[in-house]
Amino acid sequence: GLEEPRPLDALRVAWWAQRGFWHGAMRGPDFMSRAVSAALAVLWWPSSPMVVVSHLRAMRRTSARYYLAPARDAVIGVVATAEGWSVVDHLSSRPGTGQGQVLRALVAPALITMADAGGVAITATASTARLAEAYEGEFPGLRDVGPRWPRGHRMRREPQT
Repeated sequence: GLEEPRPLDALRVAWWAQRGFWHGAMRGPDFMSRAVSAALAVLWWPSSPMVVVSHLRAMRRTSARYYLAPARDAVIGVVATAEGWSVVDHLSSRPGTGQGQVLRALVAPALITMADAGGVAITATASTARLAEAYEGEFPGLRDVGPRWPRGHRMRREPQT
């Protein structure tokens, strides 16, 4: 099953964020996305202590649940917000290799069932159009509702009865 993150996992997740930024800088869909990702990758280094602390705090807050893949190579967070449940910090140790897809396949069915039972909307941000399409296929009812500044696609799923 899914693993609960341990405090040490905040280091791992922070590093995965850095790897995700570099992945976006090298393979982003357009110049602006690549430029933003590159800037985030460079800024990550001087801010890395704060990044680790912020991940540790995020994983421990009562309004959030973080799930690690059984292989501990991908993470996904779900945070209760005023507009519903927000999928956040979806990261993996090797971006672009399908590790996140494996974790989403484990998380999505239960998340959708609970959201529908509670009448809760699900929101997320997909970093690329291709990822937005994947999310739409894996989370039935999740739709791309427009761009997210400075990069990505806003996604939303209304509860279904």
